[in-house]
Amino acid sequence: INAEYGETMQWNSVALISSMDSYGINGLTTFQRYSNRRKIKILANEMIPLSNDIDNIDVSKQIHNLKRSESRIFIMNVHSGYARPILKKAQEAGLIGPQYAWVVTDGTINDAHNLLNTTSKRFEGYVQGVVGFLPASTNSVAKERIRLALRNPLGGGLTINDDEEEENETSVHLESIGVDLRNRAYLTYDSVWVVAMALKTVMHEDHLDIQPPQVDFWSTPVRYYNEGKMLLHYMLETSFQGVTSKIQFDSKGGPVSKKYDLVNFRFKKIVKVGEWSPSINLESGERLFLNESEPIMWNGRVTDVPTSAVRSLKGRTLRLGITQEAPFIKIDRNCTLKNPNNTNLCYSGLCIELIEKLSQQLEFEYVFIESVDRKFGSPEPNGSWNGLIKMLLDGDIDVGAVNFAMNKARERAIDFSIPFINTGLVMTTKIKEAKSDPFFWTKPFDVDLWYAILAFAVLMVLLIWLYDHMSPFGFYGRRMHAALRCSCKSCEAFRCNKEPSGSDDEDECLFETRLCDPSENNEELMNVGNSLWMIAACLFSIGPVEGVPRNMSGRVILAMWWFMILIVTAMYTANLAAFLTVTRMENGINSIADLISQDKVKWGTVNGTNAQILLQAAKAPDLVEVYRRMQTVNSAEEGFKKAREEEYIFFYGGAIVAFEANSQPCNLQIIGERLFSFG
Repeated sequence: INAEYGETMQWNSVALISSMDSYGINGLTTFQRYSNRRKIKILANEMIPLSNDIDNIDVSKQIHNLKRSESRIFIMNVHSGYARPILKKAQEAGLIGPQYAWVVTDGTINDAHNLLNTTSKRFEGYVQGVVGFLPASTNSVAKERIRLALRNPLGGGLTINDDEEEENETSVHLESIGVDLRNRAYLTYDSVWVVAMALKTVMHEDHLDIQPPQVDFWSTPVRYYNEGKMLLHYMLETSFQGVTSKIQFDSKGGPVSKKYDLVNFRFKKIVKVGEWSPSINLESGERLFLNESEPIMWNGRVTDVPTSAVRSLKGRTLRLGITQEAPFIKIDRNCTLKNPNNTNLCYSGLCIELIEKLSQQLEFEYVFIESVDRKFGSPEPNGSWNGLIKMLLDGDIDVGAVNFAMNKARERAIDFSIPFINTGLVMTTKIKEAKSDPFFWTKPFDVDLWYAILAFAVLMVLLIWLYDHMSPFGFYGRRMHAALRCSCKSCEAFRCNKEPSGSDDEDECLFETRLCDPSENNEELMNVGNSLWMIAACLFSIGPVEGVPRNMSGRVILAMWWFMILIVTAMYTANLAAFLTVTRMENGINSIADLISQDKVKWGTVNGTNAQILLQAAKAPDLVEVYRRMQTVNSAEEGFKKAREEEYIFFYGGAIVAFEANSQPCNLQIIGERLFSFG
């Protein structure tokens, strides 16, 4: 209900105060669940410990935390008696007034008579304006019987208090403040009837045996009440008209008919100003009805609804603490020397641009104050802090406008905004370039692949030469075909293995004619030499060349070679480009285990930074060893310089390292995995 009420009032942030008992914890978890659905942010969540001396309970720490949260809406879900010291302390801290809203639950409202001034019989000033929800009750005969029993416990059927005089006095107070606050008695009355009717059905109507509970949670094994589930089943089926409303339960055990009154603490009385019920205006989904004729009167007797927005920064001048760390903040030292009275223009970077944007939106002025020791802040051995955190704690600055890395130690000392970047702790060192190699052009392919290409080329040469000799359409095949068809005396003698006769009337020799064909001279002969030359020319994409197979089988073999050259050339070009573009990195350290197992390379981080705090608090054995042996530096600039020039691994935030690695001379690399994650 409180979450829906906050949504109706357009509150998007609240602070919670809960008593450290089942009443407060159950209400807290329920509100957290529903506030997430309605996107209501919880700025603070304070728990009030139980105490036997409630009037003297110390809640100063909880109230201090509520004030630091800058919340203006407070939802208090505490048990009876705790509201008075909490509200009184809140008034002393300045958290009571027209700009603040306090919403309470029935635990506080039922204790309203204790919030009255004993002399004037009026509500204290810190109580006036408080609103809260109370279970509604119906007018019925049973309700009148309970009221009579409370008035005269000795003569009625119910006994609430054995002290008749005290009870009558309390009853007068309850009637004088305008709202019947006996709801807890009414709820108890209905609860007893639910159990009684369930037992009646089990024992007298269904005639089931039911044993007395013998529950022992401390025994081994634990003894449970076996009939408990059966009894609960009968209780959920109970339905009757109770004092508070019609008693009926749904499948989850919740009441079907729920109704609550919204009440407002006034000067002398508690006034009903609205009601909540699931059945109100189901079409629009609104279940909270506010009484327009009786508006809520907030503290200070005002009707304007307090807003959950933080107080305005308009017109204020904020002191912003900074220290240099690129790319978030860069400081031009020459500019600060030339303009000592106006140094705002001497700063640049991501954080500076964020401040400028926020200044325009929230209309505030600002002045930058540099860290005295140029540190962000880390704990000293004596428990104090240095750097910007010390300046914050001492009140020298209002906000640390830097890329503060969050860790548990710092969170215990100062408050952080929502992180604007998520990063982690990484290791960086210099890139070791590979030495020059005259045979670098062979690197794109492995040696085995080069051997395979050479073997395939030799195979192509042999196949082309072999097919040219064996094919009838090759050079030798065409010569043999011409000799067999020629009718001259020389060819006839050749075919008969005889000497040719010198006749003058013989026909033209076809064999000699074929031999004189310009296309079939010795350069066209596909011998081993010419075949090797052609394969090599194709491999290096040189052409045209003499000596192309005339037979189909040789051309098919040559086409296979061309296709292989196409694939190999594409692969070689791509690998060579990648090899020449990205310098090969040679580093033998790729993890924390590799780092601590060697002695050649040193490592460290900046003393007093988040990296040093995280490594110091680490529990893993490897990280403990890293912290024990590391050599710290005084600044990030010094750490990056050592990483570039020496055998040194620098531990630092991933965002800063990535920026430095991509800055000239671009000779840094990130090694290993990210060790910690933080914002």
